[in-house]
Amino acid sequence: RDRISRPDFLDRHGFHGPAEGELATPSWRQNDAPLEALLATYRKLTDDDSPTAGQAERVAVRKTAEDRLLAALDPARRGQARLLFRMAHRFMPLRELGRCTFLKAIDVARYAATEIGAELARDGLLEESDDVFQLCLHELDAPPAGLRDLVVSRRARHTGYGGYELPDVFTGSPVPVTAGASDGDAGVTGLGVSSGVVLGRARVIRELGDDDVEAGEILVCRTTDPGWASYFLDRKSVV
Repeated sequence: RDRISRPDFLDRHGFHGPAEGELATPSWRQNDAPLEALLATYRKLTDDDSPTAGQAERVAVRKTAEDRLLAALDPARRGQARLLFRMAHRFMPLRELGRCTFLKAIDVARYAATEIGAELARDGLLEESDDVFQLCLHELDAPPAGLRDLVVSRRARHTGYGGYELPDVFTGSPVPVTAGASDGDAGVTGLGVSSGVVLGRARVIRELGDDDVEAGEILVCRTTDPGWASYFLDRKSVV
């Protein structure tokens, strides 16, 4: 809505980005291409689609659900439930404060590592500056011999790990299983976390940025992380 300039926005929020908890993934401040794609979608939305537009309605739904729960409890437990509600209203939003602080620290570390990687690449110790993310912290201070071969080995190991999946439920140490190609005829199953039914075109993506997701589509993915939140506003549903 042109209420803030691009530089000011990046100064405040540039530490976000796809897979923002991953050190090797560029933030919006380093690569604003994902941000521009997101803004292009947001510009098509009306003011009625604003995150705050339906806030009063959602608060009313929550209040109704709380009242129904309180009415079903005996007087002794009703007081405990009210205390739990007050604590949830106060402390649940604070989770984002801790996460935001963590991401800002990650962004600083990302910048520092990128600068060190560029220096090692200029010295011929690394082929590319991004190879720095295949190294451990102590190897940045004292690069061992054969640094390039070490990077190749670790990158191959990282790629190999991508061929395995961990079970959703396990006891003790999980046993990885080989990731198999999904059977399109088998359908998609998952765990429902909210009510409602929606009809629309679905788009399956494995990682954010793998494909363009258009406004109004149903986003189908195995899992998400908080870094995907800004991509949910213009989705009809997330499955």
